Amino acid sequence: MSITLTERRLLNGLRIALLIVAVVVQFGLSLAPAIRRMRQADGAWLESVAFVLMALVGVGGAFFVMRRRYYPPSARWLGVATLLLASALTCIALPPEPVVRVDHWYFGLVGWYGLFLLFDLPMVAITAFLATHVAMTMSVVVMVGAPVVDLASSVIQGVSVVGLQLGLGLAALVIRRVARSATESFRAAESIRTAEMAAALLHRDRERRYAQLLETTAPLLAALASGTLDPAAAGTRRRCAIEAARMRRLFAENDNTPDRLLHGLQAAIDVAERHGVVVQLAIRGEPCQLAAEVRRELLEPITEVLIAATSVARVTLMRRPDQVRVSVVSDVVEVPAPNQWLQHVRVDRVASGNSLWMEAVWEPRSR
Repeated sequence: MSITLTERRLLNGLRIALLIVAVVVQFGLSLAPAIRRMRQADGAWLESVAFVLMALVGVGGAFFVMRRRYYPPSARWLGVATLLLASALTCIALPPEPVVRVDHWYFGLVGWYGLFLLFDLPMVAITAFLATHVAMTMSVVVMVGAPVVDLASSVIQGVSVVGLQLGLGLAALVIRRVARSATESFRAAESIRTAEMAAALLHRDRERRYAQLLETTAPLLAALASGTLDPAAAGTRRRCAIEAARMRRLFAENDNTPDRLLHGLQAAIDVAERHGVVVQLAIRGEPCQLAAEVRRELLEPITEVLIAATSVARVTLMRRPDQVRVSVVSDVVEVPAPNQWLQHVRVDRVASGNSLWMEAVWEPRSR
C-alpha cells in the first residue's frame, strides 16, 4: 500500500524529531560519560569506534532529512548493522558488571538511533532490533553471575528505557493509521463532491442541449405535426436532415471518446451519406482538447453544407497546437446562409455557381 501525502508529512516530522532526540542524547547526555570512560579504561579505543559509528549513523540520517528524501533500504539496514556493531563493541569494551550503570552510556543511545531508522516499519522490526540490543547488554550481566536483585534492577532499567522507545514506535504506527484513515475519508468526500459536480455539469449540459433543440427541432416537429410544412418538399427534407445531423452531433458530444471533434464530424458525415452524398474525409494533425462551444461552432456550418450537398463533398480537418481548421467543398443546390451567432470561430466561404467552399477556423492566440 502506497504512503499517502498526509502520512508522508506526519512521518517526516516524526523522523526529524527522533533524529534530534538521538543527536541530543549522544552529544548532550552520553558524551561526558563516554569521555570519562575513554580516559579511565583500558581498550577505550573500542568505545571510541562505537561512538564514531553511531555519530556516522546520525550524519547519514541528517543527510537524507535535509535532502527531504527517504533513505533507501540499503542505507537503512547498513545503519542498523552499524548500530548493532557499535553495541557489540561497547559490550566488549565495558568491564562485566552485575548491573547496568551510568558507564553504559550507549544503552539508550543505540535504541534511539534504531528507532529513528525503523520507526516507519512494522513493530516487529523495531521489537527485534531492540530485543537484540538488550540481549547483548544483558548477556554481560548474566555472565557475571549477578544476584537476583542486581539482575532485576538491570531488567527494570532496560525496560524503562526500551519501553519508552517501543511506545514511540507504537505511536508512529498509530499516526500512520490515523493519517491513512484521514486521507481515505478525504478522498471519499472528494469523490462525492466530484460526482456531485459532474452530475450538476451533466444536468446543465442536458438542459443546454434541450434548449437548443427547443429553438430549432421542436418548431420543425410542431410544423410537421400541424401540417404547416409539406414533408415531401425539398426545403422541408433539408431542414429535417439538418436537425437530424444536429441531434446526432449533440448525442455524440456525450460519447466517451478521445477525439470528440472528429467524432462529431463523423456523425454529421454519416447523416449526409444516408442522403446519398459521397463524402471524402482527410485528417491532419493530432487530437487536441477543445471546449464544447468551440467544437459546436466548428461543426455547425460544416454540417449545414454537408446536408445541402447533392452528390459529393470533401471534408478536411487540420489541427495544430495554435489552430484548428475544418473545411468542406461540395456541390449544393442552395447555399446555406452565413451564421451570425458564432463567437469563437471564424468562417470563410467562397461560392461559385453550385459549388461552395467553406472553412471554420479556431485560433486561440487571436482570441
